[in-house]
Amino acid sequence: MGGTRPQNVWGSTKVQRTLSVTEDCWSYLTSSCETNGLNRSEWLEVMSRHVYDNKIDVAAIREGMVGKHGI
Repeated sequence: MGGTRPQNVWGSTKVQRTLSVTEDCWSYLTSSCETNGLNRSEWLEVMSRHVYDNKIDVAAIREGMVGKHGI
């Protein structure tokens, strides 16, 4: 899916992907990107690597967030 790109600062080949998110998520992502001077791809790269490197339990975070919103 999508073409590959030359290597980058991460030393890894980039591949274009498709992602489905809620409208709220897209707005939050856009706001965070603008605040931090990143594009969406770079923001996702940074956050994914941070979660992986720090062994963050994203499922537990999601559970707390879903419970908070009463879903």
